[in-house]
Amino acid sequence: MSRVLVVGLDALDPRLVTGWLPELPNLRRLTEAGISGPLRSVVQPVTPAAWTAMVTGRNQGHFGFTDFLYRPSADYRLDLVHSGAVRCPRLWDLAAPARSAAVGVPVGYPPVAIPGGVSLSCFMAPSLDRPITSPPELQAELLAATSRPYLLDVAVEAGERDRDELAAELIELDRQRFDIALHLMRTRAWELLFLVCLGTDRVGHYFMRYQDPAHRRHPGPDRHGETMLRHYRYCDERLGHLLEAAGPDTAVLVVSDHGMQRLDGRVFLNRWLIERGYLRLAEQPPGPLGIRAARVDWAATRAWAGGYGGQVHVNVRGREPAGTVPEERVDELCREIADGLRELRGPDGERLPLETFLGSHLFDGPHAARCPDLCVQFDDLRWLASDRVDAGPVVEPLGAEGIDDGSHAPLGWFAMAGPGIPAAGRYDAVHLLDVAPTILDLLGAPVPELDGQPVHRAEPAVASPYEEGDAAVLTNRLQKLYLE
Repeated sequence: MSRVLVVGLDALDPRLVTGWLPELPNLRRLTEAGISGPLRSVVQPVTPAAWTAMVTGRNQGHFGFTDFLYRPSADYRLDLVHSGAVRCPRLWDLAAPARSAAVGVPVGYPPVAIPGGVSLSCFMAPSLDRPITSPPELQAELLAATSRPYLLDVAVEAGERDRDELAAELIELDRQRFDIALHLMRTRAWELLFLVCLGTDRVGHYFMRYQDPAHRRHPGPDRHGETMLRHYRYCDERLGHLLEAAGPDTAVLVVSDHGMQRLDGRVFLNRWLIERGYLRLAEQPPGPLGIRAARVDWAATRAWAGGYGGQVHVNVRGREPAGTVPEERVDELCREIADGLRELRGPDGERLPLETFLGSHLFDGPHAARCPDLCVQFDDLRWLASDRVDAGPVVEPLGAEGIDDGSHAPLGWFAMAGPGIPAAGRYDAVHLLDVAPTILDLLGAPVPELDGQPVHRAEPAVASPYEEGDAAVLTNRLQKLYLE
């Protein structure tokens, strides 16, 4: 059995990591010593659901939420997710009696009680006036192990901020989590330590315009052109401190819940659903309003949208209080909506690339009915969906104003090395749901029936020996016999 250290770097992007690997010596060390590559996220790749899927090894139908908001019952009410909403065992439950510590892992507020272990809440803790550790008496010690004031998150609510100050605060956000994880490693006995840092996500949301020349807000050459790289370098340096403290007998995984890319614009799905007669309002709002606060005529509504990316719920007869659509017609209606959305055009008249996923194919488990019936991704999520119901255009390109520059990408990144992990190089077919069974197997704990498999037990893909042009030569030679 190995000890297992998991370093979660939210939104760490595989394209950026690959390009910057020469400047990230500790991540490079893990890739050279073990297995690494892109990590396919869940649909949709939104932080609370993705990390929860990772630490449970289950798709969202087993814990009942896919976003920051969830349906606590079968009605239309939406509440913020919290740790009590997680309805299936997490890693620290499955790995017991291994001593575990969870630092900043979403969804971690209220702080999760780990028998014999320690937890520190995630960014969804509302205030330091509430307990953010379990056990609560540990809070003063952990916060004393890092800088003050302790940052729950870094948010820009309105207008612009000094960009240098913002970049420094994002470093501080991650510094504090690394400090606390290192303190726990040095002062507590542990077999599993799972750390999640959020700054790698926030730096993408706030600085992607400087990183991507194709961004609609790209200002040209700018001193912030390396802000994201500097943040990645900082996290790599702190990763080195954890590797040193963990020692050679520890298996180490670096994982992200999704990637990060530019944001091109928004698609107002509920406006489209209203135009097409799928969603009916009881009252037209006088200004900007989301579905959560709208007055909906549910008895005349067949579908509505909410959540990150694009998540469509069907108003199902017998499932929702005022359901209108027979259960046997749900997938048919979802395909009809998907076909209609494929006709949407971008600002220059171009058709927006669209990928759709039926909820019946994505989610199983006891809480699948709380999940969307249809998920849509416009141009690989570079165009995000909005749940606003007020009047206006359905498709809006990103304007010159605003602070949010980034969108989540479906592929995150992972690297793993240490005892029990072969130096197998790059894997391309690893899913976020494979992380939990991998950790359990490395710990020597029983691996129950989950939705993934241990990565280090999987057969790597065999590289093709053919070179460019070989396929044309062989096809021409063989098609008369076999390929026609």
